[in-house]
Amino acid sequence: MSGGGAFLGGLVGFMVGGPIGGIIGAVFGNAVSEAGTGQNGANGIPVICPGCGANIMVGGKGRWICPNCRTNFVYDGYRAVTDDTGRDAGAEYDYDEDSRTSDSFNTEQAQDVFFLTMFSLLALMAKADGVVSREEIILVDNFIKNDLQLASEKRDMAIKIFNAAKNSGYSFEGLATQFNSLFRNERNILTTMFDLLLRLAYSDGVFHENEERLIIKAKKIFNISDYEYESFKARYENRGEDGAHNRDRSSSTGGRSVNESMEQYYAALGCSPSDGADKIKDAYKKLAREYHPDVIIAKGLPEDFVKFATQRFQQIQAAYEKIKKARNF
Repeated sequence: MSGGGAFLGGLVGFMVGGPIGGIIGAVFGNAVSEAGTGQNGANGIPVICPGCGANIMVGGKGRWICPNCRTNFVYDGYRAVTDDTGRDAGAEYDYDEDSRTSDSFNTEQAQDVFFLTMFSLLALMAKADGVVSREEIILVDNFIKNDLQLASEKRDMAIKIFNAAKNSGYSFEGLATQFNSLFRNERNILTTMFDLLLRLAYSDGVFHENEERLIIKAKKIFNISDYEYESFKARYENRGEDGAHNRDRSSSTGGRSVNESMEQYYAALGCSPSDGADKIKDAYKKLAREYHPDVIIAKGLPEDFVKFATQRFQQIQAAYEKIKKARNF
């Protein structure tokens, strides 16, 4: 992470409600740990829990859950009142009312939010069938150690975040929607998050039905096109037995025809085979700028994930070269 403070130090004093705020609270032990989080000390707003009467801190208006008695309540800016709707606290956060985007964060905060959301979404994906099995925990642990190769401190924090999200009452959709709202101006960050979720889904060699259901929801929330989706999937479906990506998909691989492979190259650029050369060139230049590893890190991608940004950057370059060669421009 950037900055010289403690790991995830950018989230200290970071005021946000919704599922992301709730998980920050659970990880750092703040007063409210579900629908949102208040910070310790003067940064939070003191309220009285309508359930148990305890003095607790909230981060602002919204739906919250008391960490002492687990009462759902709503803070309207004046007082806390019991919420008996029984709805998922995270899902009811008013994202439209919170007009902030990652542009209002510093780089450290944006990177820390990405890191926290990444492992929270992994936890909720693993919990898709209602229970997180031992095999799924091992799978995520291997993903952290082998794919991400995190240092021990960050690995411990990733596991802590995973457990906090797993034990929360949030929905995958609620968390993904809030992340999309915060990073809605950073398309490269959203697609990188989507790519990482797919990577985990395929990491055991099987794209399970429950995983696919949530991936499709993330596709819709992050506004991933059908072309992009198929392009991302192809990166993991076309792995050899040793887990490595096939280097050349220009010939038939895994039952895919040459035409299907070319369509994936167009998809990588967000184009279609019917687009003209100028449009394809413009799309390539725009994506090459957006997905350059230095740019995407500055926008909020943690440096630990730089190799994934590099892979996307290389995919864009390779796709353009294939199309340029095939069409002689």
